Amino acid sequence: MPNLTLITDAWEPQVNGVVRTLRTTIDILKQRGWSVTVIHPGLFQTIPLPGYAEIGIPIKFKHQLPRMIFNSIPDYIHISTEGRLGWSARKICINSGLQFTTAYHTMFPEFVQARTHIPASWIYPLFRAFHDAAAQVLVATPALGALLHDHGFAAPMSQWSRGIDLSAFSPDFRIEQEPYALYVGRVSHEKQIEHFLKAETHLRKIVVGAGPQLDQLKYKYPDAAFVGSKSGRELSELYAGADVFVFPSVADTFGLVLIEALASGTPVAAYPADNCKAIVADHVGCLDNDLSAAIKGALKKDRTQCAGYAHSTFTWDNATDQFTKSLVRVYVESGDETGIGQDRATDAGTI
Repeated sequence: MPNLTLITDAWEPQVNGVVRTLRTTIDILKQRGWSVTVIHPGLFQTIPLPGYAEIGIPIKFKHQLPRMIFNSIPDYIHISTEGRLGWSARKICINSGLQFTTAYHTMFPEFVQARTHIPASWIYPLFRAFHDAAAQVLVATPALGALLHDHGFAAPMSQWSRGIDLSAFSPDFRIEQEPYALYVGRVSHEKQIEHFLKAETHLRKIVVGAGPQLDQLKYKYPDAAFVGSKSGRELSELYAGADVFVFPSVADTFGLVLIEALASGTPVAAYPADNCKAIVADHVGCLDNDLSAAIKGALKKDRTQCAGYAHSTFTWDNATDQFTKSLVRVYVESGDETGIGQDRATDAGTI
């Protein structure tokens, strides 16, 4: 039975694509007989991240973390995020001669630039240093891998796509009601939700999610419906009931909400960012630098084709296969990889 130790700064009760991806992947691995140890902020004393109270920053963990990693007796180590736990785990692995993989989940340099006007080019060297120490870097799309290579990342990269819970996202949940355009996700500046709220459309606008910009946007756009975080059947019905799903962000590495909407039969309107171009085919959505035009174009797409495309293209089993094939044994014998890592990189979709 393989043992995986996964270190992440993003974990429950956070609600975001990274946490959903990790949780779903771990559940499938356990079903396949893997033993998975998750080291996350909730295991330590934390302080809230300013402006993001639901995100806990771990403190006083430096002595515990090495013991937790070694006591888990890992065959594989995956460091998921570039936070305090991630950097500390990276240092422990390097000092102990242990190989590990990482994943590039978030366009953080672009996020910092949008919030502070500090150039992303100043931030990339820090992230390059973090990931170049890994034996493999997992990226959601080939376009993201190409972008990181353009920024000087030298580590080998493998694709780790995403999947859909087919029981939760389906046109079967559609309830006919007043036409509306939908956004689902974090309500924060980097998501550019105001672009959606300013877009010209006859549709009512519904925003699902919570975050630091929620109160400001509710006050500024009283005609839009801000319904907070949703899950389960209620979220499924919101996805399937929408006439169009609007995705105004350009700083996501993938966007789980895109494929959840498509699986629900709802066409997508978005900007032509690299992640959207990798996911949204012409027959299931419209990408345009004018978001109003994108919404108008998406409304013409066939809902049956949207659902069929998503259900056949994005499965969690396939995504988990990519993840496991990209892992690298923590110990190297005679200078050669001994597990399902480097020698299987081509099978995993090395970029």
